[in-house]
Amino acid sequence: MILTAIVGAKLAEQMSNSPNPWIYLAGLLLIGLGIIARKIFIYMVDTQKELKALDEEHRNDSKGREKTLLEQVDKSNNAFRSLAESQKEMADAQKEIVTAVQSLNGGMQSLETRMDTMEKYTFKKESA
Repeated sequence: MILTAIVGAKLAEQMSNSPNPWIYLAGLLLIGLGIIARKIFIYMVDTQKELKALDEEHRNDSKGREKTLLEQVDKSNNAFRSLAESQKEMADAQKEIVTAVQSLNGGMQSLETRMDTMEKYTFKKESA
C-alpha cells in the first residue's frame, strides 16, 4: 500500500513536469484495462469450469435416467413376449377345444343315428 502511494506520487510528479501528460494517462488507462481484462478472463475461466462441472453432473444424471429407462423397456418387452406366448398357447388350446368339440359332435351324431336305427327296429317289432 505504501509502495503504491510512493509510486503514485512519483508518477503524478512526472506527469505534472512532463510536456505530454496524455502519454502517462494513456499508459494508466492501458494498465487499468489490462487489470480489468485479467479479472474478466479469470471470471470466464472460473465460470467455464463451473459449467463443465454442471455439464458433467447433468450427463451423469442423464446416463442414470437412460439406464433406468432401458431397464423399464426391457421389462416391458419381456412382458409383451410373455403375453404373446400366452396368447399363442391360448390359441393352441382353443384349437384343441374345437377339435374335441367336433369329435364329440361326430360321436353324438353317430349315437343319434344308432338311436334312430334302434327306435325304427323297436317300433317295427312292436307294430308287428
